[in-house]
Amino acid sequence: MDTGKLFAAYFEAYKDETLDPSFRGSDDEATPFDRFQQSYWEGRHEAALSAFEELTPALKRNNNLLFQKANSLLAVGDPRAASAIFEDIIANGRSRFRSEAEWYLALSYLKMGEQGKADSLLKKLAADEKNARQSDAKKLLDELE
Repeated sequence: MDTGKLFAAYFEAYKDETLDPSFRGSDDEATPFDRFQQSYWEGRHEAALSAFEELTPALKRNNNLLFQKANSLLAVGDPRAASAIFEDIIANGRSRFRSEAEWYLALSYLKMGEQGKADSLLKKLAADEKNARQSDAKKLLDELE
């Protein structure tokens, strides 16, 4: 089983309406936070990662922003760094994206070729009727078998 192909089939950086940036000024007026949000929303993940590095230390510790950073890391091909962030988000439970982080952590494991870890997490998600990714987890598990 080519876990890299499965990763590519299932990975799409997380988006929901709450992440739609409201900044409408010029680039000259944009703060690093504005640039990070806009770049992430537009799928310009390298630019999002660059803008993240310019954020204040407090913002760099924000678990919701770290979730987006980890998605950008996955998008640019750095699943190891992404998985470390997702693991922290899950462990500390202070992000509204905690349950989504489990799905993306499983995808990170797939991308790294760690199918055993991915299987374990996907089985947990597939058994959780309240998880929005339950059906995706079930489908992916079927494809991994």
